Parts: sequence; C-alpha cells; structure tokens
Amino acid sequence: MTTSRHSRRTVLQLLLAGSVVSMTTGCETLQSLGLKPAGANTDGSELANRVQLALRKHPYTSQIRVSVSSDGDVVILKGLVNSESDIANLEIVAGQVEGVRHAQVDAYVSKP
Repeated sequence: MTTSRHSRRTVLQLLLAGSVVSMTTGCETLQSLGLKPAGANTDGSELANRVQLALRKHPYTSQIRVSVSSDGDVVILKGLVNSESDIANLEIVAGQVEGVRHAQVDAYVSKP
C-alpha cells in the first residue's frame, strides 16, 4: 500500500499507536481511517456537490469513488484508488471546478 501526501501522516500515526492497517479488512479499515467506502457522497455543500458531478462526468475519473468535502474554497477528496495517476486526475479535475482554490487528495493506492 502506498499513500499520497497527508495520508502518510495518518498511517504513521496509526502505526505508532500500535494499530495495524490491513487492506483485507475492507470497509472496516476505511472507516477506521475516516474514509468512506466506494460510491460515497459529498458533505452536502454546493461546492462539494459540483466537484462530485465533475468527477462523474470526466472520462478519467468517472469510475473512481471518493468522498468529497469542502472547507471554504478547498475541497478534500478521500478514498481508495487504483494508481497514482488516479490521484493526479482527481486533483486536476477537482481543481478545474469553478470556486475551487485548492483540491487536497488524501487517497490510498490499492495494490493487488
């Protein structure tokens, strides 16, 4: 399992606390990390909803399921992805939505 940006800090904190994160526990692992399973929604804000819609419409991100929340003009995308390029695509598409100043992607790359 590899992580991107701020997610590394979360994993290190969990490991230091004596927690073992295993991808075999599926949704339980995602929930314990504060992530939502595939197909998750937004926090209900207008900006998060617009970002989620843009992600669904774009061919490179339409199949990626992440939760989207916003804090002012910053959107936060969390979830499980298949590759580092998925992370880059999420950041690019979300960043192109009107009103988004910064797109923060806290995602884990799943490796078989």
